[in-house]
Amino acid sequence: MVIDSLVARFLDDVPLVAAGSDERGYICAFNSAAEQLTGFSRDEVLGQPFIATLVPEAHRADVLARFRAANAAALASPHDNPWQLKSGEERLLEWRCFTVPTGRGATILGLGIDVTRLRAEQAWGAALARQAVETNREKDELIVTLSHELRQPLQVAALGIELAGQSRDEKTRGQALGRAERQIRVLSRLTDDLLDATQVVRGQIRLDRTEIDLRPVVEEVVQETRELSGRHQFTHGYPPTPVIVRGDRRRLRQVLVNVLTNAVKYTPADGRIDVRLETADADAVLRVSDTGDGLPPDALERIFDLFTRATVSGSGGVGIGLAVVRSLVHAHGGTVTAHSDGHGLGSTFVITLPLREGSD
Repeated sequence: MVIDSLVARFLDDVPLVAAGSDERGYICAFNSAAEQLTGFSRDEVLGQPFIATLVPEAHRADVLARFRAANAAALASPHDNPWQLKSGEERLLEWRCFTVPTGRGATILGLGIDVTRLRAEQAWGAALARQAVETNREKDELIVTLSHELRQPLQVAALGIELAGQSRDEKTRGQALGRAERQIRVLSRLTDDLLDATQVVRGQIRLDRTEIDLRPVVEEVVQETRELSGRHQFTHGYPPTPVIVRGDRRRLRQVLVNVLTNAVKYTPADGRIDVRLETADADAVLRVSDTGDGLPPDALERIFDLFTRATVSGSGGVGIGLAVVRSLVHAHGGTVTAHSDGHGLGSTFVITLPLREGSD
């Protein structure tokens, strides 16, 4: 059944997409706006099944349910339905459908407007709003965590200085000042990481490159971390010959400090931390393994993102140190990856740096 010419001319004057089907679902009306949108001519679609011709396959069941509801009601509520154009492209239309009785049955007419771009912009706006809420939540968490990370060493340092001032025993004074000194170093390192984080975001990290043998750097950092920890078992090893790279000694030292500090933080007392330096082809390879908390599989990549704390225990950390590590290693032309078999099975961080050209 095709609607009469008077109604067809009226629909052509409507500045909206207009289409209609009979009670069996065959197209009986298709105005000029529908032709322009879809690329189909009126002659191509009249008498064809509406759903099979114009509705993407994935949406046909939903549209069929709406069609039956519209058949049973004089006026259907506004709704979105997708159309598939002759080119195969999909467009989303918002429809107002109503039933028109005729002498040969009922015709379901729909007036639609293309809302593809509008819905995409609305979805984008909603995503931005959700992101803003999440960003505010993460900011609040970061402030709380950072406050804790700063307060703890400050309290210990202040207590050490106070005890040293009150004690007349030289040994006690020395121990108290030693504790205070170690906590001040922790604060200094955290401050450095915070400053470096701003440079990471701005892409402003600069390197003062010289030729460096990594072996004494590794040994020095391991020894310092062992003294600061005092409760972990450290093992380390490196080749008998120099491992020369071109890099910024202070920055490479910072990389090692951050990775080892991370291992100490998430490894229980008496746990083991192993540091191995070796060469492979044209690279220096540093492996830091621990028997700590481990990492869930989905955290192995994002653990290097700024302000990400992805340990399974959910303990401590501001989420800066490893982000700085990745940026500094990449700035040296190297790579850093994390590996873990899961909760309680420890972690291994692998850093590669290009050897100086001509190194064995």
